[in-house]
Amino acid sequence: ERGVPVVVGCGPGVLDEGEVVTVDGGAGKIFADCLPGVMALSPDVERMHARIRAGNEDLAAVTVHLGLIDPEADNFTPEGCRSLHDVVRFCHEKSVAEMFSLVGRGGRGLGRSRRLVTELPLVMYVLDLGGGLSPQAGSKGPVGVELVDSAPLRAMWAGLADGRVTWDSSQLHVDWEELDRVSSGIFRMDSRILASYAIIAGEYMHLNIRFGYHFSIVDALCGGTPGANYVKFRFKGGGAALNQRAYRLIFVRDVLERFGYETVIRGDMLDASLARLGMEETATALRALGLVLAVTRLMDIRLADVPQAKREAASFMQNFFPEAAHE
Repeated sequence: ERGVPVVVGCGPGVLDEGEVVTVDGGAGKIFADCLPGVMALSPDVERMHARIRAGNEDLAAVTVHLGLIDPEADNFTPEGCRSLHDVVRFCHEKSVAEMFSLVGRGGRGLGRSRRLVTELPLVMYVLDLGGGLSPQAGSKGPVGVELVDSAPLRAMWAGLADGRVTWDSSQLHVDWEELDRVSSGIFRMDSRILASYAIIAGEYMHLNIRFGYHFSIVDALCGGTPGANYVKFRFKGGGAALNQRAYRLIFVRDVLERFGYETVIRGDMLDASLARLGMEETATALRALGLVLAVTRLMDIRLADVPQAKREAASFMQNFFPEAAHE
């Protein structure tokens, strides 16, 4: 839509910072230095495209034109769709938002889910869509973490359960906000109402994880097709003051961006995403995300300012990923 040449799928670390290159989006090539010969082709190509657009202007207006760009805009509605591209954009944005809305109570009626048995002080239920659990897990009752076959959940759990992270076993991590709302004592602490959830398949995971007064949602595909792999992450809330919750988001942002995530912070909510990486790289990004969640459970309470949040992020990288700490 912007007329900017783009080449994707090159992998990380191909170009050096400040390096001058010539990008040929049509041919899918990137050349070192500035090549006037390649750039001279652009006007000819643009004139050809202009003729095509002029001859199909009416058709393009109702097919490929994109008018719905900002999901927060007032016209981002079904009535605002003016082309097939608008319809696709609207449906994609709303379907992703609907998956993330599972955090509400209405999304917790997963009757066939099974309690995940873990040494972590975390109450979690899993719903297997197929291929997410080992055949040895059977079809009923609690299931051990070792029987999880879902690639994204395994990768993320490796971070959550990293032996270098200390968990307070006397503090069970459930939805404390919901517990406060309905008054302690009505529900058992392992109740599904208060628990975290993972909807899984062999290469897929939709995780709604509760740590006290903040929640995180992870939607991920991690498989053998790099073009299909992605991770979408949302982090919101907390029990500390608003400024302290903001400092924690700065820590989360600084760490995740080191692993290729693109991040946006709005108030006390952070959204992060990455896509089109290989299975191993996606798994590494999920493991890093699991570690971030493990170490930030109550971090907002002790953060005093932005410099401290940034120091904590640098320390995290040095402690858990020293090979990438200085990249």
